[in-house]
This record gives sequence, C-alpha cells and structure tokens, in this order.
Amino acid sequence: MRIKGTRLVGAVLAAMVVFVVSNAAATVIGMAADQWRNPVWWVAAAVVTFVTALVGVLLPGGRLADDAPDTRLPAPTSAGGPPPYGGATPPYGGAIPPYGAAVGRRPRRTVSVVAALAVVIGLCGAGTAGGVFGARYLLGWATGSETGEQRLVEQVSDTAGPLRLTVNEVEVTRHYTKVDLSVANSGARSLRLVKGFCTLTFGDGSTATANTFLGSWPEEVPPGTTVRGKLLFSANPGPAATSATLSFATVFGGIDAPQSITLMNIPIAAA
Repeated sequence: MRIKGTRLVGAVLAAMVVFVVSNAAATVIGMAADQWRNPVWWVAAAVVTFVTALVGVLLPGGRLADDAPDTRLPAPTSAGGPPPYGGATPPYGGAIPPYGAAVGRRPRRTVSVVAALAVVIGLCGAGTAGGVFGARYLLGWATGSETGEQRLVEQVSDTAGPLRLTVNEVEVTRHYTKVDLSVANSGARSLRLVKGFCTLTFGDGSTATANTFLGSWPEEVPPGTTVRGKLLFSANPGPAATSATLSFATVFGGIDAPQSITLMNIPIAAA
C-alpha cells in the first residue's frame, strides 16, 4: 500500500504545528501547577503529536496510488486504423503519441505506508526529545529552578549585632550558584536584608550580586525569629575557588542595627 508524497508532507507539517502547540501548552500547565518537571505533561504532548502524524498518514482520505486515474492514451480500434484523434494526423500536427503515454499530468510520486510511518515516527521522536530538552533548559534558566551539585563542605555562621547568618547549602548549577541562608534576629526591631545589596565573592576573585527577581529570600527578619531562603547568583566558582564570602553591604532597620554583615571563609568543594 502506498500513499502520495504530498500527503506525507502534509502529515509531517500538521504534526509539527501540533508539536509546537502541545509543548507550549505542557509548559504553561506545568509552570502553573508548579510541576513543570513532571514528565506527564511532556508525554501527553508527545502522544498528541504522534497521533496527529499517524492519523495524517493512515486515515482514509486521499486516493491511493493504485486507485489513481488512468491518463494514458487509448489503444487504436484496429491495426492500421485511425488514431484516437479521429483523423490521419493529430489536430495540432506532429507525431502521434504512442499508446500508453501519459498526457496532461505528471506521474505521481508515492511512498510506501511503512516508509511514511518510519519518517513520521523518526521526525516526531527527535522533535519531541529536542523540544523537551530545550524547554527544560530554557525554563530552568529563566526560573532559576535548574538543579546542580551541592558544593558546601560544612555549615558556617557569623554574627553582627543582633543578626546571626548561617549558610546551610551552596548549590552550583549550569547558570547559577544558589546559597541557602538562615538569619536569626535576636533584637527588638525588625531588620531587612535586601537582595540587591547582597554579593557573593569567590576565592578566585569573581563576584556576583544576588538576582533580584529569582530566589526565595524573604528580606524581612522580624525580631526574635529566624528566617530561611535561597539567594541566586549568576556566577559559578572557578576550578581554583575553594571558598567564598557572602556580604550584605547595608542592613536596614534602625540606628541600633549593624551597618553591614559579612560571612567569610565559606568552604566550597572543588568541582
């Protein structure tokens, strides 16, 4: 069984459109549900794409090559008889086309159903795998939710006035260094540690300021409480960096608050 080549092209194009739409929907739904890593959304998008492509190939609808109309010239009625034009010569002059020659149409290009399915499955499979990887890569970078390697050797703490900072984790990902930080406020006033005033300096000299849009840092530290959150820095420690320094250049909250607070000698394991 064979199908027209144009039908195969149409099935692939339709699958491509469905692939883009279904993966976009999976991305939006996954992010809205805060489960964009859940493979269910991507599997559903892949299934919809495959079904669309396979239906485009297998669903009855276009003529099969075996059923194509016969466009060959008819045979003469008898040996030596008049040609099919009704006269001794063709009405427009020239030689009489031989019997069986196709007129008015080019022969249709066809492909077997097995080959068509192989092409569709290959393209859809490669496209789905590439789309899932690309979407995860971009989403991880855009949202800061990509995962990496824990590099903190041990927890470290330091105190400035009523504030006590503790680094719990240092995670290094493809694009970020994430610092899990706790702050205890033993004072009588609420203090604020703003992300835009926080820097991370590695032992090799590279420095980055905390991303003001990403992360889960609360900034406000009420009196008598401990808060915990994550700061994201768009930098990674180099091979020679085995320590880091985290600093809030300004502490907001009153004249009795420390002007700044710095946590030095944060031990980081080599990559």
